[in-house]
Amino acid sequence: MNETSAKALKKTRSVSGRRFKWRRYLTFLAILFLLTYLLSLALLNSSWAKNKLTNRLHTQTNSAWEVGNVLWLAFGDIELNNLETSIGEGGIKIKSLRVSPSWRELFSGSVYITEATVNEAEVDIDLKWLRENLSNDEVFIELPNPQVTPSSNPALQPQPARPDGSNTKKPKLKPTQKPAPKPVIAEKPKLEDLSNQWLKVKKVNLILRNGEHIIEQISDLSASIPFAGKPADGGIRFQLLGNTHFLKVSWDGFGLSAEETAGKLFDLSFQWKVACKSSQPGMPFAFRFIVPQQQLDHTYDRPNTHFNISSDKIAANFIINGSLRNFKTWRGILNVASEKMTITENQKTHKHIDFDHTRLVGTIANGVLNVPVAEAIGHKISILANGSVHKNLYSYGVVRLITNNESRGFFDKVYHGSRLINIDRSSYHLLFPLDTPDRRYCDLYLDGKISDLEIRHNRSDQWQSLNEAIKKLWDFKNHELQEDGLLEDDQ
Repeated sequence: MNETSAKALKKTRSVSGRRFKWRRYLTFLAILFLLTYLLSLALLNSSWAKNKLTNRLHTQTNSAWEVGNVLWLAFGDIELNNLETSIGEGGIKIKSLRVSPSWRELFSGSVYITEATVNEAEVDIDLKWLRENLSNDEVFIELPNPQVTPSSNPALQPQPARPDGSNTKKPKLKPTQKPAPKPVIAEKPKLEDLSNQWLKVKKVNLILRNGEHIIEQISDLSASIPFAGKPADGGIRFQLLGNTHFLKVSWDGFGLSAEETAGKLFDLSFQWKVACKSSQPGMPFAFRFIVPQQQLDHTYDRPNTHFNISSDKIAANFIINGSLRNFKTWRGILNVASEKMTITENQKTHKHIDFDHTRLVGTIANGVLNVPVAEAIGHKISILANGSVHKNLYSYGVVRLITNNESRGFFDKVYHGSRLINIDRSSYHLLFPLDTPDRRYCDLYLDGKISDLEIRHNRSDQWQSLNEAIKKLWDFKNHELQEDGLLEDDQ
């Protein structure tokens, strides 16, 4: 073998050796990556990761959650299946919750959710539980403003000279200071360059209850709501009282708002609009609900509760604004009025109550809802009331019932049949003479938390539960219907 052939063979073996080493190195990296990926899958879908996510849910919602299983692909979506928690008599059940995180942002140290989707959920809200557990009993102590504004520091007085004319101290020369460099402000990204974040909801049924009593149900709720990124439009669709409603929601890059929407509820037309600047400090919001002047003719038919309510004119408006994070900043007004209102019972007596006019005026300020005027004035029956509700749901007020001599017998019958309220033993009647000979009255005082108000008759010093009094009245009504063979199955 000549020298040239030997050098060529040596060079070929060297190139082949380097190729072999690179192949072995790449094979090792591939095996290492595969093992790391499989290990991450095992870790992310382990009970440890499930407990971490469950604890996070518990911290964020202040409620104990049960999670069926967690599916989590590396660099993919996080899916939690069969979530469940209890809220008093109700609770929340979610078939699946899928979250799409931004892994690029996650690796940089910040959490950024590009999309969260709730699929097939049952939301059962218990108002009684919310009142008892979410009310704020904290007492805020505000420092009074000082009576005298403190003055600024007195000016320095010149120091007297020494007898020899020299200064007592040598003047101190201030060191020359270099101007501080201007901070470099990073340029904010343009809105059109930001990616949107979405909250999506599919097939959600909502139940509103007060303890065991179901108030209302909303079915087939679906929504697609943008809440960050560049301007985008979304919407909320749901069914209520047999009608389908759609609400357009818009994100302008700084806040979320709903376009003015018209609808119909209890046979009344209404308009409402809401807006919230979620990107601003305090999350300022504004809400407006208006019922324009119109006629009312609505029939309410539920088991053992059948009545019709009609009015020649009815109108209402409710306006409120403030910060979502500070209830004391809320300011609002509430006005409801009607003329010639008639309420007719449609199951047993078919009697009716007529009011010439009704009116309710309320204001919200400094964390307090004040209702200075609430009245329903009629020839046979009049009801006058006022009261306040504070931020911790503590409430108080008084209701005055006035009847003529013709109607007083009905109220005495209900009082004696149900014994719904305590009156002094020396008093036999619920109503007592007013200043005029043809009018009778009683005052009912209310005090306590909204969820458990107490009531007292003006001829008694004994307080009792308003919830128990209402239950006695309801049982009395059903007993009367049962005696007449009119009681319906409420299942």
